Amino acid sequence: ATSFFVFRFDVESKHGAFYTGGNLQWIEDTLYCQTESCINLVNYETGTVTQTIGENSENEEIDSIQTFTTDGNQFVSSHRSGLLKLWNSNGELEKMWKYIHKGPVAKLKLNGLKLASGGSDSSVRIWDLQFQACILNLKGCQGVVNVVEFHPQENGIFASADDGKINYYELKKGELKTIYDAHFSKVTAISFSHDNEHFISCGRDKVLVLWKLGNAAALKTIAVYEAVEVIVSLPVKFKLPNFKSEIDGIYVASAGEHGKQQY
Repeated sequence: ATSFFVFRFDVESKHGAFYTGGNLQWIEDTLYCQTESCINLVNYETGTVTQTIGENSENEEIDSIQTFTTDGNQFVSSHRSGLLKLWNSNGELEKMWKYIHKGPVAKLKLNGLKLASGGSDSSVRIWDLQFQACILNLKGCQGVVNVVEFHPQENGIFASADDGKINYYELKKGELKTIYDAHFSKVTAISFSHDNEHFISCGRDKVLVLWKLGNAAALKTIAVYEAVEVIVSLPVKFKLPNFKSEIDGIYVASAGEHGKQQY
């Protein structure tokens, strides 16, 4: 005799493509993932989308997102239409204005009521979000500006484009103070150490470079044998299997083109 059993399974939840390329940020327990038309907030423990920021209508023409930035409380996105859009934490559009770059915006970075935009026109613009006004237009980069980072303590910003140089500008008058030149290819990210005096850069030239603020000469260059896309500075105290960190050391985690993570 042959027995047949029929099981019925009900759909408990459905998960679409919550990330389709572009920018990705991680703050506490939330991943902020870019799609063509919106920013999805994904809880990394449950893998579910908890909120969507932006225009996600199938009936209207989509104003595609070029890139975005968030501090967890507010969001700014740049769009194909040439607009910057400011969203609050409830997903409501508060303000929008022209970004006035000649060409697409490649990178955005928030710092309180200041916003930095890096363009394909080699310029970095600093915006006052309260009045949506461009207060500085920083020159000196060559190519598409794909890295912009405010210094955690100093009133300054780092920017890098296709030429592999990292420019540091003070933001009182917008003066170029230091050029950090040790990479032979595009810089993909920089990260500040816990002392805020040192920072580390990575790039497509398969190296990590350690710098000290104000010193244009590289302190150390470390080969990692793969193009590195992102680095994260580690805290003073952290734990890894079979490893003991030194209290005065500077440590980073890096992720590169081969899908490996190194420390």
